[in-house]
Amino acid sequence: MKRRIITTYLMVFALAFGAAAQTNAAAGADPAKAATLPAPPPEPKSVAGPEYIIGADDALHVSVWKEPDLTATLPVRPDGKI
Repeated sequence: MKRRIITTYLMVFALAFGAAAQTNAAAGADPAKAATLPAPPPEPKSVAGPEYIIGADDALHVSVWKEPDLTATLPVRPDGKI
């Protein structure tokens, strides 16, 4: 019984290790190609300090990934809503 449990654990470990190795190999299949990709643009930095509070008459640019219909630049109303 104990031998069967140990064998089962070893099989699960071997299968998990093999799957992880295949995933890593697929991700880095062509290292020469990965080296030629351009670097992503740097993240935009805020010009406001960390203590800045969004208020009335500010404009917020809301960008929703892969949803261009939801992306817009909106003014903050005097009641604080957009």
